Amino acid sequence: MKYYDIVILFHPNQSDRVPEMVDRYKKLITESGGEVILDQDLERKKIHYTIKQHRSSKAHFVLLCIRCDVATINQLTESFKFNDVIMRTLIVSRTAARTENSPALLEKEERSSGGRQARDLMKSLFKAEDIYLNISFLREHTLNTGRIMPGRVTGMNSKQQRQFTRAVKWARYLGLLCYCDRHA
Repeated sequence: MKYYDIVILFHPNQSDRVPEMVDRYKKLITESGGEVILDQDLERKKIHYTIKQHRSSKAHFVLLCIRCDVATINQLTESFKFNDVIMRTLIVSRTAARTENSPALLEKEERSSGGRQARDLMKSLFKAEDIYLNISFLREHTLNTGRIMPGRVTGMNSKQQRQFTRAVKWARYLGLLCYCDRHA
């Protein structure tokens, strides 16, 4: 069995039904022999661009950290496809379980001063699955136009830069960062 992070974006009009649906997915995981390690409701947030299919520029974010087999993940993805309330999902495979809560997601206009925390993170060899929800760190190393700053400017080595790029791409898919300056 492997560890997974599942980020689910629910339609903001259905925020009151979110706990009910999350409980249904948790039940599906536990019935198939898996376990839910962390269940975090990241609440309703404004995203950087409108998801056209759902005509919404807001989403209700939920993070599930689970341990299960591949068959359960396939079953979950199938159930996500046929749920009209779910706008997007991201399933990330992890090497170890996430034990602490994710930092609070920042709104589109919010800025954070994560100076010391960012410096400590830069000294370690981080992985993309550890930082893709740390929006303050990601914004600190991307330009307002959406470009990722090069490693010679940020001071990251090549391994860190590759992991950072992967984390930025995941955050853009979830609508937490802009793709270009038209979304900013």
